[in-house]
Amino acid sequence: MKFLPKFVRTTDESSENSVDRNEPADRSKTRRTKSLQGATIFVVMFVTLWWLLSRGEESTE
Repeated sequence: MKFLPKFVRTTDESSENSVDRNEPADRSKTRRTKSLQGATIFVVMFVTLWWLLSRGEESTE
């Protein structure tokens, strides 16, 4: 287990992924942005699936 000490970190060390308390909270995504992204993904996936399934029906006729 020579590689284990690489991953051990003391509480004094700062994490690169830690949140900087001085940064404004504006950088996080708003609820509206998340909803719009989710709706966009849903529509794109729905249209893609509908298109693929409609192509399959045309080839069987």
